[in-house]
Order: sequence, then structure tokens, then C-alpha cells
Amino acid sequence: MFLTDLFAAGGIVMYPLLGFSILAIALIIERCIFGQKSTVNSGELCAMYWQIIKTVRTTFCPS
Repeated sequence: MFLTDLFAAGGIVMYPLLGFSILAIALIIERCIFGQKSTVNSGELCAMYWQIIKTVRTTFCPS
């Protein structure tokens, strides 16, 4: 069974799935390229995100 046969058997639903799959692949490639060009220190960025998460967690979900 060829890919075209599977696509035809899937019907109209296959067109949005194909479009979103292509969009997802394009976004993944774009994010990979951007990540390699980035000059941000990832360790500092992760530490900053964790600090924000801890602040939000203690502010809105006190134990």
C-alpha cells in the first residue's frame, strides 16, 4: 500500500493533518536554527525560569 493510497483512504481529514504536520516540522526546524544562533546563557535562563515558577507556586498555591 502506497502513501497516496493511505492518504486517499483517510479522506478529507488527511488534508488538515498534512498541513499541520508540515507546519510543525517547519517550526521545529526554525526553533533549532534560532537556538543555535542564540547567545543566551541557557543555565541562567533555566535558573530564572525556576525562580519564576517557585514564586508563582508560593504565591498562588500556598502549602
